[in-house]
Amino acid sequence: MYTVIKRDGRNAEFNLTRISNAITKAFDATGIPYSPDVINLLSLQVTADFASKVKDNTIDVESIQDSVEKRFREPGTTRLPKHIFCTVKTAKSFVT
Repeated sequence: MYTVIKRDGRNAEFNLTRISNAITKAFDATGIPYSPDVINLLSLQVTADFASKVKDNTIDVESIQDSVEKRFREPGTTRLPKHIFCTVKTAKSFVT
């Protein structure tokens, strides 16, 4: 699908499951209840958000992170504290 440029400059194959896992960890960290269907929907919405940033089938992990954070700043969505995503971001990238 896409090649993701990791923070250390290496390339990896895009993996939607990594986005889902990060969103799940954010919900778990805040104690906000969720269902797998909600996580799947949010993951797809994040992917749709960053699609315009993909150039030559490549995207950097920071753009993916920005899309995840943006998804939770939009009106009508569950508001998760930004520091939750910063913790997830520094712990793992969204690619294998």
